[in-house]
Amino acid sequence: MKPLCRAFLAACLAAMLPAQGIPGWWMFSTDYHQTVVGPGPMWLGNFSGGYSEQVAADDGAFFQWGFPLFSSGVGIYQATRVSGPTSWQYQFLAPLATAARITVDRKRVWMLGADGDLKYVLKGISNQTPTTVVNVATLGIIAPPLFMPMLQCTNGRELFVSIADTGVQPAHIFAIDVEANPIRVRPLVQWQGGGLLNRMPTPIRLGRNGKLLVIDHPVTFELDPASGTLTALPLQPPLYQNGIGPGGQPIFDYDSWEDRICAGKDGSWAYAYTNLLNNGPGWSLVFTLWSEVLFGVTSLAPRPFELLGIGCPNGTGRDPRIGWQGLPRPGQSYSLTLRDAEPYGFAFFWLGLSDTYWAPLGTLPFDAAPFGAPGCRVRVAADVPFPVPVDGSGRANLSQAVPSNPAFVGLELFAQTASSTTANAFGFAASDAVVIRVR
Repeated sequence: MKPLCRAFLAACLAAMLPAQGIPGWWMFSTDYHQTVVGPGPMWLGNFSGGYSEQVAADDGAFFQWGFPLFSSGVGIYQATRVSGPTSWQYQFLAPLATAARITVDRKRVWMLGADGDLKYVLKGISNQTPTTVVNVATLGIIAPPLFMPMLQCTNGRELFVSIADTGVQPAHIFAIDVEANPIRVRPLVQWQGGGLLNRMPTPIRLGRNGKLLVIDHPVTFELDPASGTLTALPLQPPLYQNGIGPGGQPIFDYDSWEDRICAGKDGSWAYAYTNLLNNGPGWSLVFTLWSEVLFGVTSLAPRPFELLGIGCPNGTGRDPRIGWQGLPRPGQSYSLTLRDAEPYGFAFFWLGLSDTYWAPLGTLPFDAAPFGAPGCRVRVAADVPFPVPVDGSGRANLSQAVPSNPAFVGLELFAQTASSTTANAFGFAASDAVVIRVR
């Protein structure tokens, strides 16, 4: 195993990608400008020449949804990938007259309209006709326009959506598994917070270790999307200072690399504050533009992990799910986790450098049906495998140390698992996969 690991590390260095994304930097969207604030000089730009509603970021590329001045409907624009916040160029993708909110994963820009239409376009391609995936109203989670569905964020496999609390729908936060066929919707939680947002769609962002962050002023919550468990955190953003007053909902984002949250308030003067999520020293004013209205706060940091694809059912009737703990930093360790495997079996975790090709199997993903595992797919290269026992709750864990070498910053790795099962002739059920970004 050691020679294999050494060869893999050498291949990692040979396959280095330049670091993308900007940890520690924040983009603030107002009714006139996009402003980037971080460790360096502040950067101010008027990107669309129109009315901006939202900016989403993914690993160094930025996507803006808004109303252009010289075009009908609304548009999405993609920024060129840049090493720092110094330039912005646009690609008009499509008119989206009913778009309400956007979020992005590695390959797609997702849109959820007020009419309930869930659509996507591929990143980096101009003038596409959006692909309609499903009308979420037909899945029973909204009755547009009454519930005001808001697409909040994605972990790469699931889209997280919140709706207004009208006293009719028993749940207000949902996970939409867009990799399942047919698409599956899971209600996560019925919002019963005591703050000002009881009747508004609850703002949600990705937190650490696959969990979600939710703010219902004055309380910040952590939401486990696997169990639906809500945990209150001792963090209260100062959203009603400087004469802003009540009204509007909190808007915020989270930088996993710095464990830092930045929060403001929608529709009010442009004030935003930042603090560490855990054991922070206190809130500090990071941005103010009192003559403009704040619409969005976006972290420019890349996501450390992002899910890919879906697994295949095992003997429990569920597909095994891969997850993570910690951060992939040089000189530190992170863990890959497995849940929903068959109890008291064993699993193989593997790491690879590609999700498109692996020499023993060819093009990826590879359908394992010829080996007696229908519906199971090898999604990433299995360059280095690790056998791991599965406990009685169907869980397993693999700790990985990132070499203490700054040359690994910018590396993109992939991981997947296969665990023992009685559900197919091959005897293994594949999980979903994950991309790992070293920073």
